[in-house]
Amino acid sequence: MLDVQQWLGALPPLVIYLTVAGIIGVESMGIPLPGEITLLSAALLAATGVIEPEWVAVAAALGAIVGDSLGYTVGRRGGRP
Repeated sequence: MLDVQQWLGALPPLVIYLTVAGIIGVESMGIPLPGEITLLSAALLAATGVIEPEWVAVAAALGAIVGDSLGYTVGRRGGRP
């Protein structure tokens, strides 16, 4: 079976950053996804020089902020009064 680091390593850097942001964002909304594993795998790729660590941090932070905000908005508007 292909592990997450090999799967991410086969992608272009921009797609890796967008994948990290997307998975972290959806996980922050409350849907269970492997966000920690994805972030750790991206950090290992950054440590080996495949991608830039600064952009991994930016992608993870933006994904978490946007996901939390969307999750809050959905709960606030669609939740019980």
